[in-house]
Order: sequence, then C-alpha cells, then structure tokens
Amino acid sequence: MKKVQDPFKRFAHFYDFFMIVTGLYKTKHILKLAPLKANQRILDIGGGTGYLARKLLGEQREIHVIDTSPDMIRYLDDSPVITTIGDGKSTPYKDNYFHGIILSDAYHHIEQQDALLEEIDRILSPDGFLLIYEFNKSSLLATMIGWLEEKFISPVFYVTPQKLKEKVSQRNYILQKEINKGYWFIHLYQKKNLLMIK
Repeated sequence: MKKVQDPFKRFAHFYDFFMIVTGLYKTKHILKLAPLKANQRILDIGGGTGYLARKLLGEQREIHVIDTSPDMIRYLDDSPVITTIGDGKSTPYKDNYFHGIILSDAYHHIEQQDALLEEIDRILSPDGFLLIYEFNKSSLLATMIGWLEEKFISPVFYVTPQKLKEKVSQRNYILQKEINKGYWFIHLYQKKNLLMIK
C-alpha cells in the first residue's frame, strides 16, 4: 500500500507565523464569540499546531485537538492539550462528551462534510456549542486562497454562509451568532436539547 504523505509536513514549521502575518487566524473573534465556561471539555477539530487550543486553556477546561497531520500536532507535545491523530469524521470519543466543538479554518478540508456533521452531533452534548470559522465560497479572495491551498496542500470544499447554515440547521442546531466579513465568516450554533423539547 502506498503511504499517503502528510500534505502539511513541509509547512508545519512556519504555519503559525504565516497565519499570523497574513491575518488568517481569527483567534480574537473566536474567543469573543465562543461561550467559554469553566470545566468545559472542548474539541478543536483540525486544530493543527494548537495555536487556538492553547488560547482556550484555563479555568480547568479540558482541551482536545484532533488532526490528521502528525507534523502539525507534534507542536502540542509540551502542552496540557490532549491530542489525537485522526479524522474528524470518525473519532474515538464517547457520545455527548464535549461541551463545545470548534472548527477553525478546517471545515473546507473535509470532503465528506455530512459525515463530519454526523460525528459532531454524536460527540457534542445537548445544549453544546459548535463554532465554525470558514472562508466564503462566493468571495473572490477566498477563491484565490483556495487555489493556493489546492496547489500546495490539498483539495478544498468551501461553502457559503447560507449553505453552511442550511446544512447545520437540518441537524437540530440553532444559529446563535454570526460574523460575516466578506471573504470569511464565523457561525456559532447551539445544539438543541431534544429531551427538553419533548
């Protein structure tokens, strides 16, 4: 069997620097929007080097990162963040385990997005939050970024804010807050507690 090379391997050592300099990290916006509380268990899917995950630490929160890239995730070896090398579509976590799940610049790397959302629904607790930061498919700048990602990293599967809202809302999630800034957007969803509704 042919070994699949980690597409982020050659970028891992300068990835954070690039994202900071270009302003593609939206950490401040995410931290402001996310309903963070003490003692939460939070999962960062596609969390890479853990730049965001480290910012989520504190108040006895249990922070996890799952990522397919060993070369990216190894930068968390010296931190209390709990890491798993794996795919967000099939995770080792228990049902309803997390109080919050974040995908920061990661959703578009996953082709089987329905399978991803199904897995998120399984591991996110009722009333938990789902926060997604993404590039807007209808933006010219996002198209250019996507071209670069496809050329140097991997295929991309961008969505528009409206399309994401439709997909997530079909799974009993409520859009609580959103930021739309042209080429990028952030959505904050709350998972409905179906037991309470009944």
